[in-house]
Amino acid sequence: MTLRVLVPGGGCPPVFYVPRDHLRVPWDYPARIRDRSVVRGFCALCSWGFPRVLLCGPVSKRGPFPTTFWLVCPYLMDRCSHLESSGGVARLEARMERDMEAMRDYHRMHRMVRRALLTPAEWSMIRARAELAYPILGKGMGGTDFSGVFGAKCLHLQVGSFLGLGYHPFGSHLSLEVGDMCCPDGRCGLSRGAMERG
Repeated sequence: MTLRVLVPGGGCPPVFYVPRDHLRVPWDYPARIRDRSVVRGFCALCSWGFPRVLLCGPVSKRGPFPTTFWLVCPYLMDRCSHLESSGGVARLEARMERDMEAMRDYHRMHRMVRRALLTPAEWSMIRARAELAYPILGKGMGGTDFSGVFGAKCLHLQVGSFLGLGYHPFGSHLSLEVGDMCCPDGRCGLSRGAMERG
């Protein structure tokens, strides 16, 4: 498999990804992804070859789209949901409180990645519509306003960003919480095979 860094705007985000049309395994977008045009490619493929994270552009048909790295792996989404229901967000926030400046730097990093992903047409749109500037250029990961007190939002966002960027200031905490970052059975392919046979 060839990994390339391709950005329509000519910028170069600090991530490697597989462009949308170069995925080598059969895979369907989850139903909750309504605007596929925002998807630029796939990050952090699992050992089975399926995408765990989508790389998304900063502007959708509806306006600003602040989630650059969108977790789509069913196994990891289930793990994150389970951890959230057992206090996982509170545990991460307690850890974050010990070094909020590291988290602010991480939000700044997300802001820079979003800037790098903007196409020339999107830059023109932002210049023409000032109300779009802050949501796209000023906020952090997942649209977080990190100028004051802020939380973790959700583990799905944190894990997706960790895998997409290959870095998180509290990556060791997330790794310990989540455990194995890849399912043991390639369930993305298994569920697709069952749908095709059914």
